[in-house]
Amino acid sequence: MIGQHKKEMVLRVEDPDPSHVGRNIVTLDKRTKEALEVTSGDIIELEGTKKTAAVIWPARAEDEGKGIIRMDNLIRSNSGVALGDKITVRKAIYVEAKRVVLAPTQEVRIIASGYDRILKKNFIGRPLNKGDNVWISVFGSGFVYKVVDTLPRGIVKISDFTQFILKEEPVKEDTSSLQKINYEDIGGLEEQVQKIREMIELPMRHPEIFRKLGINPPKGVLLHGPPGTGKTLLAKAVANETQAHFIAINSPSIMCVDGNTKILTNPSGGKKIKEIFSEAEKKGKTINGGKMKIIQLKKPQTVFCMDKNLKIKKGKITHITKLKAKTYRVQTGLGEELICSANHPFACMDSFGNIVWKTAKELSKNDLVAVAKTLPQGKQKKFDYLNDLPLHTWVRTKKSTIKLEQFNGQKSEVLGVKIAARRRNLKENEFIKLPDKSSPELLRFLGLMYSEGNLQADGLQFANNEEILKREFAALAKKLFGLNAAIKKQRVLCYSVTLRDFFEKTLEFPKIGRKGNYSLPKWIFGLTKKETAEFIRGFFEGDGTVSKGTGNYPTIRIYSITRNVLEDLSVLCRKIGIIMKIEPWKTKWSNMLALTIVGNKSREIFAEQIKSNAKKYKIIAKWYLSRTKKGDDQRIPDISPLLMKIKQKNNYIYGK
Repeated sequence: MIGQHKKEMVLRVEDPDPSHVGRNIVTLDKRTKEALEVTSGDIIELEGTKKTAAVIWPARAEDEGKGIIRMDNLIRSNSGVALGDKITVRKAIYVEAKRVVLAPTQEVRIIASGYDRILKKNFIGRPLNKGDNVWISVFGSGFVYKVVDTLPRGIVKISDFTQFILKEEPVKEDTSSLQKINYEDIGGLEEQVQKIREMIELPMRHPEIFRKLGINPPKGVLLHGPPGTGKTLLAKAVANETQAHFIAINSPSIMCVDGNTKILTNPSGGKKIKEIFSEAEKKGKTINGGKMKIIQLKKPQTVFCMDKNLKIKKGKITHITKLKAKTYRVQTGLGEELICSANHPFACMDSFGNIVWKTAKELSKNDLVAVAKTLPQGKQKKFDYLNDLPLHTWVRTKKSTIKLEQFNGQKSEVLGVKIAARRRNLKENEFIKLPDKSSPELLRFLGLMYSEGNLQADGLQFANNEEILKREFAALAKKLFGLNAAIKKQRVLCYSVTLRDFFEKTLEFPKIGRKGNYSLPKWIFGLTKKETAEFIRGFFEGDGTVSKGTGNYPTIRIYSITRNVLEDLSVLCRKIGIIMKIEPWKTKWSNMLALTIVGNKSREIFAEQIKSNAKKYKIIAKWYLSRTKKGDDQRIPDISPLLMKIKQKNNYIYGK
């Protein structure tokens, strides 16, 4: 142990020599070392808002007598200072380390066998302190680890006898500042860095100088030059060193996606970007009316988005921009398609299993791109037609058609309405019921209608060969509307103009002759989990199929000729945890699209949530029963094989 030294000095922090970055080295001039009674190679203690230690190296000749100390960003972070700050230095009291415990600052495993030897090579002769962040270089890659414990406590020096313990669980702290750009990351721009620091950093860190002199600091700096010269890098470094918030806006990246792209809003399902822009133009404020038109929304639009940790969170759109830019078409293995700008970011997985961000122009075929596994449900509630849709009142009529009159802001009792007396077996005074709230039964009926049903001039029609589904459709019509449906050979007919108008004008079902080009109504995306499952069940019963796959698992598909419907249905499925992919499906009669379930976990959720009376569901039920009989431990996947598959097969997305 080195004896106690009370001598200390206060020095100004400056940027390091590039060759010293990441080596835990500080430089002191000859005068300072003499005052502290230290020499090059000794260990000194550094105290800002935090304490750390570093090894002394000789300073440059031009630093002599200036009272400065040079250190890299990692040492500055460990001591809690920034460039230009004052820091207290003194000769350190230290002991040789018996044990050092390190933990990663991010979810990554980079070292396997022999890590003790590798770490000793990185740190031998260097001082460490509990709480320090250290840089570990392995096979050309660098990672930040945290010193979570030392034995003994205090400042320790690494020797050949030091034992390293490397934890796999990342430390829970905000380490975003460690990954930001610093001045030492910029090469060849020393003159520009100095000017930027004088114009931006000095006014922000020492405003009292300008007040004392009675001059106004610069309000901004314009950086210009060809791409790749370091303009954005320099701006990021300034923001990090001054602890300022940085927002990079590049003209191509402002318009991230094509105007026809749907984004997930709350509580409605999807909304096209161009629709939001059109609404903003009418009600919002124009910030810029030039080639790059920027509109400020009067009311921020709530959206769901993915954060840097790949978690789905709520966000708000406050401004929207319209411009022309080069775009890329990105397709995933799930059949999803996105037209976006060159700079649109995607979360990807590298060969080590780490999360890396790539722009659209950097993507390559077979890159692993993160997609949402489960979408948020939003508010779970019963849907109320009187409150959640444009208000209408239903009135009695003697005619075969019904008039929907706009309701004037008051609640009204839903009245019974006469059926069109088209068939003789219908009595003149017979009425149908019209529900004022949603229910699982109504949503299953609606799902059947979307899959195999359509609106006729005199009512509803459901066409299917399966007898049990025809009886189910008729039973639901009786229960929901009090209507006696007519079962034909392959059809079920509900004769009621009133019911047809209810589906068309209130439930927003596609109009006659327009079913081939439509999307699901927005109100469906605000349903409860149970109602969502029942709607999917109805759709599956009508237009779904089940077959046995090669891996002894059921292949579940839902068909449609309309891509918009399958995209909306995919969103609904994901809200209850079911992953499905869109793929082309060619038949003898036409070219269709299929929504195919992906992964055994999704199949299990489907079996649990979508319980159907259809014959095809028996295959799913039998498969699910065979899995559950093995025990829950057999159904929990091990992450290790998954990671191995990812490394071996780059185009692997979801396992079957």
